[in-house]
Amino acid sequence: MRRAYLAAAVVIIVAAAVGYVALSASDVQNTPVPVSQNEPAAQDTTEPVEGDTPAHPAGISTTNDTIVHMLGDGHDRTCEECFDKAHVTASPGVNITWYNDSPVSHTLASGLPDKGPDGAFETGTIMPGETYTLDTGGLETGHYPYYCIDHPWEKGRVEVRKPGIDLNAPIWTGVPIFDNEEPELDAYLNGTAVYGPIQAASDAVSLLVLTSDPDGDLVTIGVIPDDLPPAAVSVSDHGNGTATILIDVSSAGVGTYAFRITASDGIDTVREPYEVAVPLGHYAENDTIVHMLGDGHDRTCEECFDKAHVTASPGVNITWYNDSPVSHTLASGLPDKGPDGAFETGTIMPGETYTLDTGGLETGHYPYYCIDHPWEKGRVEVRKPGPDLDAQDIWFGWW
Repeated sequence: MRRAYLAAAVVIIVAAAVGYVALSASDVQNTPVPVSQNEPAAQDTTEPVEGDTPAHPAGISTTNDTIVHMLGDGHDRTCEECFDKAHVTASPGVNITWYNDSPVSHTLASGLPDKGPDGAFETGTIMPGETYTLDTGGLETGHYPYYCIDHPWEKGRVEVRKPGIDLNAPIWTGVPIFDNEEPELDAYLNGTAVYGPIQAASDAVSLLVLTSDPDGDLVTIGVIPDDLPPAAVSVSDHGNGTATILIDVSSAGVGTYAFRITASDGIDTVREPYEVAVPLGHYAENDTIVHMLGDGHDRTCEECFDKAHVTASPGVNITWYNDSPVSHTLASGLPDKGPDGAFETGTIMPGETYTLDTGGLETGHYPYYCIDHPWEKGRVEVRKPGPDLDAQDIWFGWW
């Protein structure tokens, strides 16, 4: 019996001990552990998974591009920093890429806001976060102002320089491009400024063109032929704001022909209109010229030809110009004997010409007359090279 009581007491003691331990554990779990507020938070040291692409902000550039960031918000019209680079330079073939880092879309075009796009380049709409790349390989060297069509107060300039020129060298010496002044030009014929139609005194008209630019920019000179064949006009630009323009009117008929001389400073181009007048009887400098003046009725006709007797060395042409109102047919020979076969012009209509190559003639005298109007007579003398062709007449024959 006594042993039974002892066993029961042991059980009670063990149960009490177990309950105390359990209660102590519960207290430990429910007691907050103080954490220092100055202790830094743990950082995530997880390695990135291979193949992940890190996010880049708008405007990440490629190595070979010249980069321009568009920053204009479409509202700030002062916009001194609408582009992070207002003026950029590049060699031909080096791309220029615009990044739209602004909250609104932009459409860039070469040109000036007050004159509109000039067609050199246009980006189309560039949405926020998008880009546009310009291949400068399609542009000539020079200056290209541009602006945003949507927000025309946002302006910049692209300069394409020849390879080898330091792209960081500040060679732009003009006034701000949006206040640029136009170049000026003047054309001179034989030292005299040209203001009206230029009279063609020969088959070639040579003009000296002088230009100036208020901004000090280099001016390039050119010609727009307009009424003249393109092959009839050539320009020798001397590179210092001067040029020589040669106009060939040898194949032009009688009349007035319009053309324009251009002067460009890379931003503005001036186009000055001019005219060259080709009169009856224009001639080449190496020709000996005879003007036919007979009207076909005046039989006395002391001045049927402005030069009744002409001289030339073999190989120097003689050209007859029909400045009269009727046609003429000239032939070597005498009216009472008829043509002798040395030369014959065929019919020369009013305003037309006929050129005789004296290289096919022996030295000597060649009287001639008009078959249609035989009282119209003249003489050609072909002299050996050396004697003065203007020397006193040595003809002792008839008339």
